[in-house]
Amino acid sequence: MFGPLLHNVFNFFVFLLCNFCYNRVGVIAMSIISEVLEEELQRILRMQKVYQKELSSLKQGNLIFRKLPHSNNEYLYLARRVDGKVKQLYLGQRNEVNIESLQKELMESKKIKASIKELSENEEKLRKALGNL
Repeated sequence: MFGPLLHNVFNFFVFLLCNFCYNRVGVIAMSIISEVLEEELQRILRMQKVYQKELSSLKQGNLIFRKLPHSNNEYLYLARRVDGKVKQLYLGQRNEVNIESLQKELMESKKIKASIKELSENEEKLRKALGNL
């Protein structure tokens, strides 16, 4: 959720730790740094689980409005991918559905997906750093 700032701080922290270890410190500092990195990895894994659980409780997809030729009413559908195919879920007529709350929920799910992606990238970098120590 903190976006690029946290990502840059994280990368800088890993860079500093790795350079400090290899240039100035012996085995003891290496073990301390690997413990810190391992703790960060565990925190990332916990956060991924929390975000996945929160994401599973939210609606995901895009809103689609349709107006049928024989009717003046607009109908609302939620389009999303299921097993690689686009599925549309009928939500009701436009005037029957609270569109603002749906849009907020969909935006929240997109933010959570972005956070999960960022955590996955950080997890991969941490695993590489731990493999190099």
